[in-house]
Amino acid sequence: MISVMGTVNGLVLGLIRLPHSLALKSLIPFSTQLRQVSPNYQLSVGTALLGFALSMFWAAVHYAVMKNQLLGDMDISEIAIVVSYLLYLVFYFAVFRLWQQGHIKSMLLGVISPILAALGSLMVVFGGMQNPLFLPVCLPICALVLLLAYFYSRYLHSR
Repeated sequence: MISVMGTVNGLVLGLIRLPHSLALKSLIPFSTQLRQVSPNYQLSVGTALLGFALSMFWAAVHYAVMKNQLLGDMDISEIAIVVSYLLYLVFYFAVFRLWQQGHIKSMLLGVISPILAALGSLMVVFGGMQNPLFLPVCLPICALVLLLAYFYSRYLHSR
């Protein structure tokens, strides 16, 4: 019970703070409105409402998927978990490159740890890919989201 409450607490705080942080750097749409901090609450009401809307949206999606067995035996949260671990591989490679460039001196932190972390990530990725719906359904959805983020980033830099 304590673990679940801690996770929910982190999720709630993260869903308020992350959009606000992105809005401060103008990295998300409607940044002007989302960066405003309420003097009464000492937080951005806009990002709190956005976090609530995202939570309700994903709760409804999760409910619909599980109730109607839209992904067979697959839990929709597997998509985010597997794709996150797939993207972590990029970070592990970046750590290795920092070691090669001399920014990280320790062989343990620059070589051994990223290799072990990458092996763990690959286990999660290959485990998720065992579901027959992962490649034809989940991967294209995640690729679409990543493409949208890429094009939005290019749009921001072109202004």
